[in-house]
Amino acid sequence: MDTTHRPGIPESPPPSYGLFPLWCVLLALCVVFLCGPPAEAADPPRYEKAVQDMARLEKSKKRLQREPWEKLSAAFLSVYQSEKKWKNRPSALYRSALALDRLARCASNKKDARRAVDRYLQLVRQHPRSSLADDSLYRAARLKGDVIRDKAGARALLKRQIKAYPSARSTRDASTYLATLAPDTKKAAAPTARKNKTPPAGQVKYKGKPYRLGVRTVLIDPGHGGKDPGTHHNGIKEKTLTLDIAKRVGALLSARGLKVRYTRTSDTWITLEQRAGKVRTNKADLFVSIHVNANPRETVQGFETYYLDVSRTSAATRLAAVENALRDRSAKVREKMPPQRLFNIQKQESRRLARNIHETTLKFLRKKNYRTHDGGIKTAPFHVLRRSGVPGVLIEVGYCTNKSEAERLALKEYRLSVARGIADGILVYTGKIK
Repeated sequence: MDTTHRPGIPESPPPSYGLFPLWCVLLALCVVFLCGPPAEAADPPRYEKAVQDMARLEKSKKRLQREPWEKLSAAFLSVYQSEKKWKNRPSALYRSALALDRLARCASNKKDARRAVDRYLQLVRQHPRSSLADDSLYRAARLKGDVIRDKAGARALLKRQIKAYPSARSTRDASTYLATLAPDTKKAAAPTARKNKTPPAGQVKYKGKPYRLGVRTVLIDPGHGGKDPGTHHNGIKEKTLTLDIAKRVGALLSARGLKVRYTRTSDTWITLEQRAGKVRTNKADLFVSIHVNANPRETVQGFETYYLDVSRTSAATRLAAVENALRDRSAKVREKMPPQRLFNIQKQESRRLARNIHETTLKFLRKKNYRTHDGGIKTAPFHVLRRSGVPGVLIEVGYCTNKSEAERLALKEYRLSVARGIADGILVYTGKIK
């Protein structure tokens, strides 16, 4: 082959093999810049919608209901189960547990709390390296300690979190919370207490139920009134609201054949002595006093039922001091106090009445999808209960200093549900309904 250059024929340039790959790289970068990251890295549309729904629910009145949180939890769980290639799947599972968490805390429902704990622990098992695993353990421990009342289980989860994620940001909170969970010694002391069958000194052993079958008249006491407005926050005035609920309770009891009397039927001032005195003048068999609570801490909320006994907490002592502030302290009044034996019978029957009212009311409110917190059955030395001489309770229907609870109390439907629960609890005590 002749390799010499021929005149007149231009020599072709050598091929360039390095420019083609460079242009491909630049073209790919332009596509990524214009079109964004690959589709699998973006949040699925259903997840984005559920996140927006959760944000709206937090600000709406429906956050007090059960159904919206149940739907949100199911929506996040559906995203987690269907989006297998999405790298942020733990976020959907975490939010599913968080929705159950919010539901359990507002309603103080142990069943919902256990569901939330199981969902949090599912995330820890399936995604132990996720940035949400440590927070899931911490939230599960808080539910066990705060709502389920399982201190041992809460301590176990906290220790597990501290050991597995020592450098996580929530570990410091876990250590602080762990320090507050002292071992529960009550269960250990219970067996020895059962062996001692003799009642403590000064306590009357009482097996009869003299009040239950003989209840004909119920005296309902709307708290405060007249010059004493009671507590007043977030648009809720205690003396007005207690009168509204008291009349609703009375109407429901009258419809079931009980005779109902009130300490007041309008905005009038009545002393504690006059309220207790109406028990005798009306020959009442039960005494039910209705109030609205308040607390400097706006997060405190809950439906609480008190019966007559010594205070077991400082909060109950302070509440009794407020309610007893205007009582008559004269020697003439002290002489009218019931004898010790009848006083012990009154306490035992009041405890049973409180349990029936408290449990029945909360059960009915949850049936109506209201997320009312269980404030508990408590004891306090309320003067009006001691002076009445019959089984009686003092009910705090909620804290008007808590915005969520104030919103519920402002609803006519909610007040009717509270009244229905209280009335049904009284009927359970009297044996008229099961």
